[in-house]
Amino acid sequence: MVSVTRQALFGAAAAAAMLASPAVHAEGIDWAGGYLGIHAGGQFTTGRMTLVPGGYDTVFGPGSKPEATMSPDGFAGGALAGYMARIGASTFVGVELDVTGSTAKDTQITSATVGWDASNRMKQEITGRARARFGYAVGKLMPFIAGGVSVSRVSMDLDIDCFGQHYSDHTAKTLTGFNVGAGVEYAMSRHLRARLEYIFDGYGSPQLATLKPDWNDRKFHNLRTSTVRVAVAYAF
Repeated sequence: MVSVTRQALFGAAAAAAMLASPAVHAEGIDWAGGYLGIHAGGQFTTGRMTLVPGGYDTVFGPGSKPEATMSPDGFAGGALAGYMARIGASTFVGVELDVTGSTAKDTQITSATVGWDASNRMKQEITGRARARFGYAVGKLMPFIAGGVSVSRVSMDLDIDCFGQHYSDHTAKTLTGFNVGAGVEYAMSRHLRARLEYIFDGYGSPQLATLKPDWNDRKFHNLRTSTVRVAVAYAF
């Protein structure tokens, strides 16, 4: 009788432990651990571009400074890797690194009042992120939020017609900013994960120096990127 009672108590304790840990299911799914994956989606960048204040007004006259809104959009895809650790029955915290290549580009024409015209071709070809993630598992779903540091390579190709003369220029810069985002992850099996997420990157107001006179330098105001993407990962 005592043996039966002990077995019953043991079984009840085991059942209670399983109920108290909904992040681990009968299928053997556990959100803790490392993972590798690939991602793909759309990248949408925008920012107001002006020429750097200084000699431009002196050369061309007050009020002739051109500006444009640059909006390089395109496909974005790459790889990611991370690790999640359990900090509660259903709560997880971790770190993630990703690298993204993009086809995002845009061309805008800027003109001055004295017949100065420039074709501005902007590209944002590669971005890397380091993020902290916090998730809460609900069955096979894990909604999460994330945030961290972003590094992105931006380039500008210029074709300029000025007073009957033509010249080209190229400038590029590696930008550092921040990112925040949110999404939801789904456990397709013990090892396979699918994800949908949104990421916002902010880069502030960077300046891109040109090789020609410094009054051709470009300055961006509130340069920012929105990315909507899906991902598939293999969990170890």
